[in-house]
Amino acid sequence: MIAIIPTYSLITMSETHAMKICEWRYAAPYDTYNWPAWDIVQKLEIEFGDHDIRSSQYRSIIDGNETLIGFVQLFTLLETVRISLFLAPAFCGNGIGGQAIHWAIDEALLSYPNYEIDLEVETWNKRAIACYLRAGFNISDQYELPSRTGQPMKEVFCMVYEPA
Repeated sequence: MIAIIPTYSLITMSETHAMKICEWRYAAPYDTYNWPAWDIVQKLEIEFGDHDIRSSQYRSIIDGNETLIGFVQLFTLLETVRISLFLAPAFCGNGIGGQAIHWAIDEALLSYPNYEIDLEVETWNKRAIACYLRAGFNISDQYELPSRTGQPMKEVFCMVYEPA
């Protein structure tokens, strides 16, 4: 088991970090979160493959040794900031998610202080849902979205942060 990370920083995602994220491989059923190879992400300008999107929306989470432990996307929609949070496979299931979602919330509050905070999570991902509920999110809606490959559709919850 990996120790809890006591120090961390959120920094603008570098191209080096983006390339590393494309190498991450999650075990089933989480393999749905695997990214294509970096050359494809960059060529098609998928999400953090686009320099402007990467620099404006993506933050790398690094520890005190500058090890990449995850990343956060902050995407604004009107007066809402939508958080996406991913941990490197080596850090999943080790109790770090609770800390990481609070780091993401703190970054959203700092960057967008008057915005509502929400996130989308696939309905089957019980581990993430439990983590988000403990952090103060509540399920507000359920709907389908296209998967990264477009087939099949995926069922998601929209969860809204409601600070205590």
